[in-house]
Amino acid sequence: MSAGEGQVVERQGTRRAARFSGRFDGKLDSKGRIVVPADFRQILGAPQIHVFQSLTEPVIQCGPASLMDDLLEAVAGQDVYDEDRWALEDEITGGVQPLPIDDTGRTSLPKDFREFAKLEGPIAFAGRGWHFILATKAYLDDRRARAREAADRNRDTLRARMLPSVQAGRKP
Repeated sequence: MSAGEGQVVERQGTRRAARFSGRFDGKLDSKGRIVVPADFRQILGAPQIHVFQSLTEPVIQCGPASLMDDLLEAVAGQDVYDEDRWALEDEITGGVQPLPIDDTGRTSLPKDFREFAKLEGPIAFAGRGWHFILATKAYLDDRRARAREAADRNRDTLRARMLPSVQAGRKP
């Protein structure tokens, strides 16, 4: 079975879309077009991609049609009458945009999205599980370096969590 949009993974009682993983370098051409990596297109399972300007970092969040639902789920824990929740829901529902992908994997990013993430020249895509991001290659290189530094600082804890006895105690 291929990993299409219809395939979901049950994890601790919540439905999750197929997982996006890996990193792929690319480029933004002079007309604002990008090529979505083939591995990610296969998981998308549709001739379109949904994009959103991240609320937390200068990247474009990308994913299947369920991207909006997943983003709304992230703010669902706030009080239903909280004005910040309303503002975030407005930003998400108004900000997620579907973009068509042609047969070669190309799509055109709107100018405001390119400007938001400071995209020009070398770009990169990085899987983040239920979605993937698009950013400058330099930004993702820096994030990777900081992640490796964090792993070095936490090596003993990470190693202990990977012990078979610890893993056996976790329920799938």
